[in-house]
Amino acid sequence: MALDLSLKIQDDNTSSDATTNKGKKSKNMKNPLKTPSGIEVQFIMPDDNQIEISTDEAIVFNNILESVGTDIDYNLATGEFDLSSGVYVVDFWLFTNSSGSANSVALQVDGTTHSTARMMSESGHTSVGHGLLHIENGSSTITLINPESRSLYFSSFPDLEDSKVIGSIIIYKL
Repeated sequence: MALDLSLKIQDDNTSSDATTNKGKKSKNMKNPLKTPSGIEVQFIMPDDNQIEISTDEAIVFNNILESVGTDIDYNLATGEFDLSSGVYVVDFWLFTNSSGSANSVALQVDGTTHSTARMMSESGHTSVGHGLLHIENGSSTITLINPESRSLYFSSFPDLEDSKVIGSIIIYKL
């Protein structure tokens, strides 16, 4: 039984067989590499040293570290990310410092919980979460929220005098 390993390349204007076009470049071939899209935002502790996030309230990351491409928009006032159609990877972490604080955060897509990340310890709570999102037909809005009935608190940390970064989220389009 023979296995056909020929590569078919097709664009809007031409179709060619790569096994018969060795060494030739088609003027009509499109670049297979996409323009990258991604964003990294941080949550930097303000000087007032405590922030309370109420039930169902979005966590607003207040520093855009890097933004590349046009597929992801971030609203610094609301904490909402608008994503165009495609497949995205989302990675985030948050560090809280208050006993009695809520112990989870939820990644929501258009107001529906996609996944929930729980804090990993009782003192100096750390939450790490990941998501693979497939956005179809248009755009969607994603947020990180406090899904619990008690408030989520962020406080200053004596151990982090040189850095007030207490959270980060990275989103990139595949």
